[in-house]
Amino acid sequence: SDPYVVASLGLQSVRSPIIKNNLNPDWTDVELRLPVNEHHSSMRLELALWDAETSRVLQGADDFLGRIHMPMHMILRNL
Repeated sequence: SDPYVVASLGLQSVRSPIIKNNLNPDWTDVELRLPVNEHHSSMRLELALWDAETSRVLQGADDFLGRIHMPMHMILRNL
């Protein structure tokens, strides 16, 4: 598996580096940054996990593995 994470908030998104050949990825040292202001407090942050396909011609698009949504007001409250 070659996992990566996509963080999305509204129309913004940012992608982590791919961690090659890893079934237990660790993104502890990865920092994903999205600009946030008070207007985002009513939105939900989405973290989606994908498996990168290195040979798109033979295997097609990346495989979706799962996602989680977190209310931004809860995240902002804990800063």
